[in-house]
Amino acid sequence: MPGHLLAIQNVTVGYGSGGARCLALSDATVSFSTGLTLVTGPSGSGKTTLLSLLGCLLRPDCGKVYVGGREVTGLSEGQRTKIRRESIGFVFQAFRLLRSLTALENVMIAGDVAGRSDSKRARKLLDQLGLGGKFQLKPDQLSGGEKQRVAIARALLRDPRILLADEPTASLDTRSGEQIAAILQSLANDEKRTVVVVSHDPRWESFAHQRVALSDGRVVRQQTKPLIERIDALVNVLIGG
Repeated sequence: MPGHLLAIQNVTVGYGSGGARCLALSDATVSFSTGLTLVTGPSGSGKTTLLSLLGCLLRPDCGKVYVGGREVTGLSEGQRTKIRRESIGFVFQAFRLLRSLTALENVMIAGDVAGRSDSKRARKLLDQLGLGGKFQLKPDQLSGGEKQRVAIARALLRDPRILLADEPTASLDTRSGEQIAAILQSLANDEKRTVVVVSHDPRWESFAHQRVALSDGRVVRQQTKPLIERIDALVNVLIGG
């Protein structure tokens, strides 16, 4: 596991105590390479817990967590916060944009939190994501797909090598959802990032190079898809197929 950018090894996470204790993850081991990985499973299977571990938001009861090839399990909260700030970007289903701020300001706030605002990079990211003419619009003036693009730009502001996305297309229409999937796939393949998407959305099946399935807190399947299938999926989106 130390050689992997992102991984958990023999991890167990439980909630509650005594007879009410339940396991969110049980002796789970899985690794994530560069590319886009889709994590699936029914509600309660451990998907959110897995994402929280990978994002340094949660510590396991036992086992090891690796981020950036480094074991983070025993690090202090300050050290874990530094890793989140410098190495990990988060994308959420509900966008989590501030309604009083413009698209540009919502992206820049990620730099403000880190103590280094960068309007030039924020503008470049929005432009790359097709929002070059909408810097000054507020969230209520944007479509769902556009809001998610702003959220992705915000996640990319500090140029993290890891992106963790929690149901990023669940509230989007079919076309917008496919566009967001294609964007994240491109970030994984073209920019060599590790992108982990947790989703019930079957549209992601075509875009992921790897799929991890969870059930009752255990990893029940981990498989890698041939490159040609991923290229075909991206081409279909680009040509509107």
